[in-house]
Amino acid sequence: MLFNSQVFIIFFLPAVLGLYYALAANRTARQSVVVLASIGFYAWWDVRFVPLLAGLTIANWLIAQWFGIWRRDWIPLLGVVLNLLALALFKYADFLRGTVFDLMGESWHP
Repeated sequence: MLFNSQVFIIFFLPAVLGLYYALAANRTARQSVVVLASIGFYAWWDVRFVPLLAGLTIANWLIAQWFGIWRRDWIPLLGVVLNLLALALFKYADFLRGTVFDLMGESWHP
């Protein structure tokens, strides 16, 4: 599902917004709706990556908690680096591996 798909615009977005505003009096319920809708939206694309999303979310939350305790300037940088490493791994690892195999004269079939 993409942000500009009919499924998102006609069904998903109105349902999530309606539920969010129906629960306007309860902050925890609203946050739960947003989190569950985000996971559902992500899972619609590929459910195999939901554990990655959950792991990065928990890691970022732990880093934020750690920053709240220690107040060191490098702690938020750790979170940024973690997220950029995950992005680089999933976006560029196959390209890098294919390039290395090409330079070695080997064939690469992902």
